[in-house]
This record gives sequence, C-alpha cells and structure tokens, in this order.
Amino acid sequence: MLDAAERLLIRDGHARLSTRRIVDEAGASHGLIRYHFGSFEKLLEAMIERAMGTILTRQRDLFGAKRPFIEKWEQAMNYWDVDLAAGYPKLLAELQSMAWNDAAWQPLMARSVRAYQDVLRIAVEAACKEYDLDDVDVESATTMLRLFQTGVLFERVGGVTLGHSRLNEAIHAWLLRSSRQRRADL
Repeated sequence: MLDAAERLLIRDGHARLSTRRIVDEAGASHGLIRYHFGSFEKLLEAMIERAMGTILTRQRDLFGAKRPFIEKWEQAMNYWDVDLAAGYPKLLAELQSMAWNDAAWQPLMARSVRAYQDVLRIAVEAACKEYDLDDVDVESATTMLRLFQTGVLFERVGGVTLGHSRLNEAIHAWLLRSSRQRRADL
C-alpha cells in the first residue's frame, strides 16, 4: 500500500489521493489501511517518512564518506536526476503543498526539513574544515545549501531548468579554486 500511495501521489498529486484509489492501485481491501496504519493520514505519513528515510540514509552515507568535499558535492548533484526519476522531489513538493493547505501536516514537513538540515550541517562543517573557512556561519550556509537544492528540485519538477547547470558549474569551479588554493597554501 505504501508503494501504491507513493505512485499515486507522484503521478496525480495529493488532491486526487484517496483511500479508494490507494486500495485499487494496491489491489488490496479497504480495511487493510485501517488495520496496518490506523488511518489514511497515517499511511501517508508512513509513506513520506519511508521516502525521506531513503534520501537521508543516502545523504548521510555520502557526506560521511572520507572523500574530498568536492567529490561529495559532485555526487550530490548527480543524485538530482536519480531523485527526479524516483519521484522524490514530487513527494516533497506534495508534502509542502499539504502543509500549506492543512496545518496538521506542518509538523511532518518541519521534521523532514530538520532531518535534512542536520545531515547537510555535517557536510558543511566538514567542508569548512577542509577549506579552512573559519569565517563561515555553518547554520546559514547549511540553510542556503538546503534552499538551493530544494529550489532546484522544485523547479525541475515543474519543468524549469533555467540557469541550473551554469549555477552548478560556477559552484563547482569555486570549490575547485578553493581546493587548489588550500593545497597551494599548505
């Protein structure tokens, strides 16, 4: 049922999601949602938490690896296409939309954002150490990175790619210059 709910949410959006559509998609009985999840809302919460768990685990593994930050950044940018194909940005966009329209979803949205912010903070702290960026406010830089990634993915879900490649190339070039400068200073 989680897979069915995810497919429907990605394909049709939260406004068209219903218990009936989920059980039809899953080929299951209506009572199984209440039996396994307690409610339609709890099923959606479980589906979103599962998707976020997958992303967070992958990001923790990526940013926790003993590799130069620039390599981690390159890999993170490569995940954009993987995430788009899997539908994760659409799930996040739908969760955001649900939170805009129903305050009951805001705590789940806030938890998801906080968990992602925590993962990115570790990456930013490591990058600041690696590049000797003592003057960087880690929390602000982390928020900027999260908003950058979220913004790009939200735009991509909507078919907008204007400037994304050039911005990513500029960031990549800046990281390369910073890395070269650090090695030259040593």
